[in-house]
Amino acid sequence: MSYASFYSQGSMAFDDHRNELYEEAIRKLVTPESVVLDLGAGMGILGLIAAFAGAKHVYLVEPQPIVKVAKQIAKANGIADRVTILEGKIEDVELPEKVDLIISVFTGNLLFSEDLLPSLYYARDRFLKPDGK
Repeated sequence: MSYASFYSQGSMAFDDHRNELYEEAIRKLVTPESVVLDLGAGMGILGLIAAFAGAKHVYLVEPQPIVKVAKQIAKANGIADRVTILEGKIEDVELPEKVDLIISVFTGNLLFSEDLLPSLYYARDRFLKPDGK
């Protein structure tokens, strides 16, 4: 399944229960000094939650152009200065700093259908600080 369109993102974007649970977890981990990576960001919902929770900076990495929506959302909400959009695969982008927290829905909607675990491991090994989560 491709998550390149608004339609395909809708099941996640409008799942209030799912998003509330992610928000609760993110708010427990994010501090004003946190640098966060939202891996496979889609429209950036989870990364934007981290920015709203007070993260110092959030990197949204997503290979599909749908991630550009997050830039508009961040700008409209006054947090654009703390959000960087990187359109591409994690293996092909460069983060300017290590991160404290990686957020990723690596299973997709159909458990392991997307096989994103290798990308998560790559991000962890390359960009996560030693004491990161």
